[in-house]
Amino acid sequence: MSNADRFAKKLSGKLAEVVGNDRTTRARLRNRGWDDYVDGGYPAVNDPAVIACQALIHVGLDNNGYWQDERQLLAAILAFLDEIGRGEPMRGVEELARILMSGPVDTASVEQWFRDAYP
Repeated sequence: MSNADRFAKKLSGKLAEVVGNDRTTRARLRNRGWDDYVDGGYPAVNDPAVIACQALIHVGLDNNGYWQDERQLLAAILAFLDEIGRGEPMRGVEELARILMSGPVDTASVEQWFRDAYP
């Protein structure tokens, strides 16, 4: 099992923990592509922040690039990165929220936020 596989599995577990028994949220995230992402749709990289970032983009944005207000997804991503030892982000989460709420999301800005927040 590669590092990317381990990170994706751990991120999936963290999302399940955050969502808990909320069947509506589980179904919505599955419909948005969560299962596809954790079943091999993630990038084959050794950086958990890249895997987390791409999960946010893949599942949290609609086909037009708009943030779908998937707060539990974001909470799970931040908790996952903290749990695996990446700690608190070096950039403010408020800045990420502004990027996500800015209309069609500039995915390059999201990726840059993760690079800066988790160097």
